[in-house]
Amino acid sequence: MVGTSFPYLEFLPKPGEAKGVQIEIDPKRIGLRFPVEVGLVGDCRRILRDLLPRLKRKENRSFLEKAQKGMEDWRKNHARPCSTH
Repeated sequence: MVGTSFPYLEFLPKPGEAKGVQIEIDPKRIGLRFPVEVGLVGDCRRILRDLLPRLKRKENRSFLEKAQKGMEDWRKNHARPCSTH
């Protein structure tokens, strides 16, 4: 999680389904709603810039794809009609 403690627990993985990594400016918020193996304290932009070159792409992307589909569905169901003033 990047810069959020994401309060919608029903959308988070169940314990043991995924490892948690959280980047947060406030150290008190790390692991607040989801247990994390790694908590990184600082500015998200700086940390991601330094971290990205060290990451390897996972071949199994099923968890990510399921999460992205869920977010796509959520956006469709919660889209607000544009108001014309």
